[in-house]
Parts: sequence; C-alpha cells; structure tokens
Amino acid sequence: MTTPSTLRVRGLTITDDRGNHPLHLFDFDAAAGEIVALVGPSGSGKTTAVSALLGVLPRGVAVTAGSVVWSGPGEHGTRSWRGTTVGYAAQDPASALHPGYTACRSVAEAARMRGSARHVAAARSVLSELGLTDEQIGSPPHRLSGGQAQRVAVARALVASPPLVILDEPTSGLDDVTLQPVLAAITARRRANGVTIVATHDPRLIAVCDRVLRTAPAVHHDTMSVFDRVVRSGTTALELTDFGIRTEQGRVLLDGSTLDVRTGEFVVLRGHSGCGKTTLLRAVCGLHPFDGTVKLDGHAVAARVGERTPESRAAIALVGQNPRDALNPAHNIERILRRQMRQLHPRADRRAEAERLLDRVALPRGVLRRRPHELSGGQRQRVAIARALAGRPRLLIADEMTASLDHNTAMHITDLLDELRHADTETGSGLSILATTHDEHLTARADRVVEIHKASIIETPLHTRSAHP
Repeated sequence: MTTPSTLRVRGLTITDDRGNHPLHLFDFDAAAGEIVALVGPSGSGKTTAVSALLGVLPRGVAVTAGSVVWSGPGEHGTRSWRGTTVGYAAQDPASALHPGYTACRSVAEAARMRGSARHVAAARSVLSELGLTDEQIGSPPHRLSGGQAQRVAVARALVASPPLVILDEPTSGLDDVTLQPVLAAITARRRANGVTIVATHDPRLIAVCDRVLRTAPAVHHDTMSVFDRVVRSGTTALELTDFGIRTEQGRVLLDGSTLDVRTGEFVVLRGHSGCGKTTLLRAVCGLHPFDGTVKLDGHAVAARVGERTPESRAAIALVGQNPRDALNPAHNIERILRRQMRQLHPRADRRAEAERLLDRVALPRGVLRRRPHELSGGQRQRVAIARALAGRPRLLIADEMTASLDHNTAMHITDLLDELRHADTETGSGLSILATTHDEHLTARADRVVEIHKASIIETPLHTRSAHP
C-alpha cells in the first residue's frame, strides 16, 4: 500500500543578495487530501514560498536556513520531479503556456509526462470540466482571453492527478460563473488524495481551503505626495462611435457599439470570459484593429498606435493583465519609470519623481534598484500602475488591475485613483478610467457599469451583479 504523500516545511528562511528576507522562519505541514492556502499582503513572500517549494528560486535569492521535505514520489527539487510529480500553475498563465501549442496540446503534454496512457482524452476532459469550449480547447494562448488562459494553466496543473499541486493566484481573473468549475476541480483534489497548496488573495478560494497560513507582511513607506498635473480641457475623455471589433479568426465581438467615458469618470466594463473585454481595451490603445471611430477629447485618433500623434499616445495609458510581459526584464524599475517621464521632467528630477510614484502605490523605494523578476506579482502590478501614471495620462485603461493585489493594497490603489480622477474635474483635469474587473469592491467605486452582451455594449444597473459578471 502506498504511503500518503506529505509536504513539511521547517524554519524556511530565504535571503536575497541584499541581505533582505522575503521569507523568514516559515513553518507548515500539508497532508494528502488537504488544501492549504498561503495568504498575505502583496510582497509578503507567497510567491517566494511557492518557488522554494518547487526548488526553483530565482538568481540572487537562496535558502539560507530551514528545509523543505517532500515525502512522496520523486526527489524534491529535481527537474524530473517537477515534471512528473508536481502540477504547477504560475501567476501569469499566458506567459507560462507554450505559444505554439493549443490549449489541448499544452495540457496533454503535462498528462503524458505524468504517465497518462490517454493523455489527449485526459486533457480534453479536464478542459471541458473547467468550462472551455471545443474552439477554445483547440486554440493557442494568444487567441484566449485572460480568464480562459488561466483555466488552461489550472487544467495543466490538475490533469492526471499529480501527487502535489501548487497554484499561484489561480482564480484572480475569473468571474463568479467561470470560477465555479475551477473551485469544484480544486476541491476534488481531496478525493484524489493529493497535496494541494494555493497562494491566493481570493476570499472565494480561501473559503474552500482546509487551512490558511499567513505569510509575514512587508513594510512599506507611508509617505504620500500630490501629483503635479497639467490642466486639460473638455468634458468627455473617450468616445467610441459605431465601434466594432473581431477576433483574428473573424468572429464578431462588437458590432456598431457606442460608449463614452466622461472626464474624471470611472467606468467598469463587464462580460463573460472571452466576450471581448480585453480586445476592446487593446483596440482603444491602438493595439487591435477596429471599425468605427475612437475620439479622445473630441478628436479622432488613428486606429494603429504607431500612426497616432505623440500627444494622443501619451494621453492613454494601459495597465494590462500580465505585468511580467509588459515590463522590460532587462531594466530596473527606476529606468522603467524614468522612461515614461522623459517629456515631463528634467533628468535631474526624475529620480525623485520615481520615488514619489512608488510611495503613491505603496512600494518601498528600494524597489527602484530591482528588476521585474525580483518582485512579487502584486509588486509588479503596482509598478505597472506607477508606470502608467508616470506619463500623466488623460485616460487610464486597466485590465484586471487589482486581481493580484490583496484587499488592503487594492483599496489603497483605488483610493489613489479616486483622488486623481476627482482632481479638479471642473477644469477637465481629472483622470478618466475604463477598466475590466471581477473585483466587486472595485466595481462598487465605479460611476457606471457597462457590459458586453451579444456583441453590444449595454448599460447595467450600478453595483448590481451581472448574470455574466
């Protein structure tokens, strides 16, 4: 009879090359059939703990005390162990999936490595259970929405019931409808008698876990400052008229729709996974073809970002779902922020402005010296927000910008955005925001909620949950 697997962590301390401890004297046990949640503020060490459990800490970070003991198949920390014994879903699912593989092939490959004789059938089965359609199962990552890619990553982790499953923010981009089959698949791990670890901020996922472990919070500077801003004129920031978008395969996502975002207004865009929310945001930014007209402050802008004037490009800032892809891995955070403020500040003032930006998004100033891969997912998200604000945009386009943030940090960011959008709206200087989100707390701050439904944009009752949130 096979002995049930267990994971045991004792006194685990992680130290970086600056002498900081992202994780200090961490202890926990996880038994077969148990689902354990790692919970804590952004930057408190959850993703570092996950990396240590996998035996793949990044360069410049090392285990300096304690141990991770795996009692189960394979040798902990080896590449073969990770391939055959561990199911892992990373925080940035689209980045982790092979760009040339369909969803089915990505999941089938994981099943094959775990010894499944019918790996393709197993892949199709788990993808269907997680609510993906036949078309989505046969699509590569770039044709999937963020929520669909996230479910593919979860399917890859769960397929063929590996003895150990580690999921890093597996539900952050899922609405309540698409969440349910994912929760069902995770809780089914109890019957499979495997060890399951989830790092999460999502209270909906925490509620189904057997135990909750809290990582120690990071210390942040409390200094706040007020952005200098240029007074702008006009009462309507964004107007979409007769607006239409399609997928690369020609499927109509929107047809002849209209939407406006007024100066200082916060509009939330809702809709079921795959309906076109992210594509709409990318089209507004000039990153996806569209039909119809996009106007900024009453002036039409070119469809492609490369054909837009420098002023119209600077007026719109995008915070996407995957900051790991958006932030240059070769640059440190100071250089990333300074590049956005070249037209606004003399060279001598840029360091101070970068520090003020980090203060505003509740990050320590020491982050300026780090590169994106040295930060947690929530810290990268806040850097992406700071970079977007560095150029003093007229319009902020945000795609699930609080999904990787804990509740307190998300509320801090929302308070900051409220301050910026209410900054003297009578003179037309307030920041306007168009955002997609599944965060009900963020939605509650919105002035209006609109929904993509049957290829149209419709107004929905404010602060009322949609049938397809």
